Amino acid sequence: MTKSALRFELACLGMLLACMSVAVAGDDPVARPGDEALSCDQIYAEGMTIVQKEQQQRDATRSKMEAQTKGTAALLGAAMTVGQLDPTHATAVAAQASAESTMKNQIDVAAQAGAAKPDARKERLRTLWTQKHCVKN
Repeated sequence: MTKSALRFELACLGMLLACMSVAVAGDDPVARPGDEALSCDQIYAEGMTIVQKEQQQRDATRSKMEAQTKGTAALLGAAMTVGQLDPTHATAVAAQASAESTMKNQIDVAAQAGAAKPDARKERLRTLWTQKHCVKN
């Protein structure tokens, strides 16, 4: 594994993190009885709860990916350090396998994020917000 391979992996991770938007599937139905009677403050509060849950999920996913990347980077560093001293190149093989696994996992996460549907309840709240001409000061 070369330094350019490590740079490529880290660049891909950066792009994935920048594009990642993990939607949290809510248990809430789209419309609830009494939605029309919600005040602007109630709509805002409920919407913020959904947004916070989504952010927590994104943060957990990002932390997991960062930990995995750090582990792979450490293994790559060890492989480069050992280099010629390891006649079996076992460290390099393990580093390459780890890098490939990390990349596959990150691609899978990005694909799931891209395929995720927007939270229907949040969209319903946005519609109510607009219909009621709500503004947040």
